[in-house]
Amino acid sequence: MKKRILIVTPRSPFQGRGADELERLSGIKWFINNGFEVRVITKILKNDLEFIEEARNELKIKIIPVLYKFINKSSLSTKVKRLLNPLYWDGASYEYFDPETTETLVKELKDWGPGLVWFDFTYLWPLHSIVRKFNIPIITRSINYEPRHFIEEEGLSLKNIILYIPKFMTEYFASRSSDYLLALNPNETNKYKWFGAKKVVTLPLQALPSLLRKHDIRNVPTLNVLFMGSSYTVGHNKEALDFILRKVVPEISKGAPNKFVFHITGAKFPKEYEPFIDGKKILYDGYIPKEAMEEYFSKIDVMISPSEKRVGMQGKVFEPLARSIPLITSRQNIVGYPFYHKESVLLANTLEEYVSMLLYIFPHPVRLKLSKESKRICDELYSRRRIDSIMNSVLRDLNIS
Repeated sequence: MKKRILIVTPRSPFQGRGADELERLSGIKWFINNGFEVRVITKILKNDLEFIEEARNELKIKIIPVLYKFINKSSLSTKVKRLLNPLYWDGASYEYFDPETTETLVKELKDWGPGLVWFDFTYLWPLHSIVRKFNIPIITRSINYEPRHFIEEEGLSLKNIILYIPKFMTEYFASRSSDYLLALNPNETNKYKWFGAKKVVTLPLQALPSLLRKHDIRNVPTLNVLFMGSSYTVGHNKEALDFILRKVVPEISKGAPNKFVFHITGAKFPKEYEPFIDGKKILYDGYIPKEAMEEYFSKIDVMISPSEKRVGMQGKVFEPLARSIPLITSRQNIVGYPFYHKESVLLANTLEEYVSMLLYIFPHPVRLKLSKESKRICDELYSRRRIDSIMNSVLRDLNIS
């Protein structure tokens, strides 16, 4: 008889729109591909329903959708109730005190009887106590360390510092109530140990094994440099775009004219930056569909990712490393993985450093060395064998495999 795994996840990951959705979908597929019987409880918006039906047909699993209740439309009494109870202060967590969600979970636990409940994101901790009553093991997959992620996305202000506190509480509760906590990077693994988590391991992005490959390092007179932003409605993507267009490109064009062409990808390109797209030094390539990715990347010589984030694993950082495309990025973005400056990656924080690293990376032998070393590290850390080994070790420890 197949082991039963119940996965509880936030907004439907079946559209595969961003890095966290791809990661959650990869987790679901891992269990399916490894012979487990899987069911998924997921929060949805009404327009997600068509994707749910497509996923049911493709994956051949039961998917139970539950509509978001949107706390910003709550009544005055509900807002007062939240204000008076610190456990309700984190809006993301509060959604999972919702009666429909809890009743749906209880029904699956009673009627189906899974051997394990897997939660995506730490802020689903309000549901943990229900699973505990059934004596079923809990694994929490941390996609981001939420307090820092919140500050990095929303900015530092008095209001956000106050809101940081309930996010911090969320991490504490999730750490303490999970049998295993799976962190995305070594730095966050150490944080969860500090919180007192029972068991913590580092599980890299599960989408990375499919991206591992050797890149053709071209010896060409002009290098194609790519900045890959998912969507420019995201604050840090827009800031990075601004930094590249207003500062990096003009500065490198002075010292090395005609040596670099900058390519920009991503959705919802801001209109105020359209004048920068000159079709010569700067090109906006828009959204690149999956089927065109390999051909597109084959013409890219260098990738650049100035967004400074100390949480999770940014796709725009670890995808180029996995593809062994030479990368220039912020020191913070390495998040504890063993990629070292001028060995497997080039690290920069200031404008002067980014310009200097672009000049440094221009020679063909430099790019060959960086590509070879990043491939070696990624093959070791992010291979399918490595990911499978981590997952199977955790499941064996919980007597699930």
